[in-house]
Amino acid sequence: MAVQDFESYASFLEKAKKEFEVLHEDDFSQNVMPTMRKFERLGRKFFHHPRLARVLASIVPKEIINNAVTGYLMPTAMERGLYSYMVTVLEKQSNSHIATGKPFV
Repeated sequence: MAVQDFESYASFLEKAKKEFEVLHEDDFSQNVMPTMRKFERLGRKFFHHPRLARVLASIVPKEIINNAVTGYLMPTAMERGLYSYMVTVLEKQSNSHIATGKPFV
């Protein structure tokens, strides 16, 4: 997974709360750690075999290589608090002005 820009969770929530109500939020970082460790092991294989890495890098799309880097670093980043896996349940706020036909003020 490669992203152009990172946004903090707090920034995301601030924007979301303008139109949505937060019904539930939970940090699932520890729940996904076994999967992150699996990705780390796969990424380690890529980096510990430089010849294979060069061949793969010349064949596969750049996004796949980015995934190897991300997979390799993700568990450490999560343990250090640089990244988290949040589950956030939002509900769109009702716009009573739309239902009644009255202008929103």
